[in-house]
Amino acid sequence: MKAMRWLTVAGLVVLATATGVWANAMPYKMHFPQYPDPNGWDIDMTNYVLADDWLCTQTGPVKDIHFWYSVQGDSGTTPIPKPHVWSVSVLIHDDVPVGPEGFSIPGEWLWGYKYVGNLVTNGPFSGVQGWDDPRSSTVVPCVPGDHVWYWQVNLTNISDPFIQEAGNIYWLDLQVQGYTGVNLIGWKTTMDQYRDYAVYQNAAAPGGWSQITVCTDDHPTDLAFVITPEPATLALLGAGLAGLLLRRRRRAANAVALVLAVGVILAAGPARADWNQGDPYKMHSPQMPDLNGWDVDFSHMTMGQGATTFPSDDWECTQTGPVTDFHFWVSMKGDTLEDPVGEVPFTIVSLHAFILGNVPDGGKGYSVPDNADVKWSGLVQDFAQVRHWATSPQGWFDPLTGEVTAGDHDYIYQVNVTNITGIPGQVQSPFVQEKGEIYWLQLKVEAQNAAGEWVDLGWKTADGHFMDDAVYLYGNEVTEILEYRELIIDRESRDLAFVITPEPATLALMGLGAVAMVVRRRRSQ
Repeated sequence: MKAMRWLTVAGLVVLATATGVWANAMPYKMHFPQYPDPNGWDIDMTNYVLADDWLCTQTGPVKDIHFWYSVQGDSGTTPIPKPHVWSVSVLIHDDVPVGPEGFSIPGEWLWGYKYVGNLVTNGPFSGVQGWDDPRSSTVVPCVPGDHVWYWQVNLTNISDPFIQEAGNIYWLDLQVQGYTGVNLIGWKTTMDQYRDYAVYQNAAAPGGWSQITVCTDDHPTDLAFVITPEPATLALLGAGLAGLLLRRRRRAANAVALVLAVGVILAAGPARADWNQGDPYKMHSPQMPDLNGWDVDFSHMTMGQGATTFPSDDWECTQTGPVTDFHFWVSMKGDTLEDPVGEVPFTIVSLHAFILGNVPDGGKGYSVPDNADVKWSGLVQDFAQVRHWATSPQGWFDPLTGEVTAGDHDYIYQVNVTNITGIPGQVQSPFVQEKGEIYWLQLKVEAQNAAGEWVDLGWKTADGHFMDDAVYLYGNEVTEILEYRELIIDRESRDLAFVITPEPATLALMGLGAVAMVVRRRRSQ
């Protein structure tokens, strides 16, 4: 039984890399996690820039940041539906140990990043909490018992991350903007105080930093966040635990059998990764790529410019069951060089996938994804990309700028997402679709070439059409426009190339049978 417990722990660590969420007792690389106070306060982070400091305990990239928030007035029996947060501006500063007012404050700006669009959130959690303006209660009255729901935001796989150094003090500086119609958003306070207290400045008229005070007694406070190891580190930790399990086994034969069993289970993904016409599917029909079509930019390079796009397309479920496998087709912008057969000239660094409900009429005469009905979301880690085929020239479309470039690239690649799993009870577990229902698949990727340079990837248009057009989410914080727009390229409506397929159950069952054989051997010894 001890060995099985070790295996469970290792598995949960590895599964955490696919969800992007952070839970109590998981690894961190700061002085200690500053957990949210479930009966504390939320400090307005929409009108104010808030900052708190941390001690780096592990040199390396800051690729994962997690913090907790609430929506002002969210006190109903059920929480205000997501999404709430439209954008998060993140800055990291060095430390000024003694500022003009005698307490430490953020210093020089070292690094910045901006998330825009759908964010990976976890929750809701509950507790009676108050709302507070960061200034003294003599300036702005506070509201005890203002809300009961709060959430965790998970900023993961940050591209071009800041490199922190062990022993140094840094400051995390956050400001958010909510979706239209959402009340103010507040950063949760913590009971875990470190060094001096958190500070704020007015977002509209930045000036000096002032300490945040809690209105009941004007006592300074800290804020709830944690800096964590990147998913690769967590995966190595899980592998290390599995290795420890094997070392503890007394009989080599059992260890060998377990390795073979795990190998069979892992082989279930790659063995079924590639999908071709004629293979099974569980949607209205496969939306095959148009060999002379277009690619819609949905990659890293469209981020951080005050706007972003999330291309989305709908499907009708034809078989009730978990959505553990989907496949889609991409191209790389400007990919006209003749590559060696079988090689892929890019690596997908992160793949954010969302499954949403359907709004039959989005207000402009066509159906759109339902942002208030997120069925599943996850930072997908377990996927294989396969060189599929080369074709005649294809075009490129940037929905943000309207740029249309005919004959931009020559090659098509298939991306295969298989064996989606998740921590039981979390939203990132496989979504169970129901026959006859309409759902939307929404994707965003980040990719690099062999030199580590960021490249643009595009989701291929489909050779065929189902229901309404595909759409993309157009947002611009300057004009405050945020809406789904039809995917129309070269005056023609377009769909996107993808297929939802059955899970690779057969090989997985073979692997489980081998594991059962190992367990029976142990019990007989």
